[in-house]
Amino acid sequence: MNRKFLLTLPFILSLICFTAYTLIGQSVAADGTLVESFAFVPLGYLFFTIGIIVWAVQFGKIFLSKKKSGQ
Repeated sequence: MNRKFLLTLPFILSLICFTAYTLIGQSVAADGTLVESFAFVPLGYLFFTIGIIVWAVQFGKIFLSKKKSGQ
């Protein structure tokens, strides 16, 4: 698979989670209970955090390899 796609995949999944939460929305059932898909919010933040960590590691590898080569 393409490396750039794998680096952006967590951000794409995060965007999908937040979009799904927004599109599904919230409602109140006939018995008065709140019906919502709140699980998408923490999943969205989790994927976003994973994406930041993956990008930081990737840029750290690039920085260290350039520093070792003397450029």
